[in-house]
Amino acid sequence: YARQFGAAFYPGKKPWEVPVDVAMPCATQNELDVDDAVDLLANGVRYYVEGANMPATTPALKLLRLSPQIRAAGAKAAGSGGVAVSALEMVQNS
Repeated sequence: YARQFGAAFYPGKKPWEVPVDVAMPCATQNELDVDDAVDLLANGVRYYVEGANMPATTPALKLLRLSPQIRAAGAKAAGSGGVAVSALEMVQNS
């Protein structure tokens, strides 16, 4: 992807080390820990929106939610529509 589209790729680095306005962890549970949350805050993130189920550890999410510099939307709030649709799909498939 990086070669094809000319994007920067940093082997061994996490995306949370890059300065951004919006951070949206969408991969796995507990992928973002306190050190990552500190990196996000130090880099000036303004919005934190969870796209996966619980991508941040509890201490990391607490740190992000307590910071006055950002707006944080946890998985239950940000992903509730997906959970509802998933439940409907499971019922339909059964």
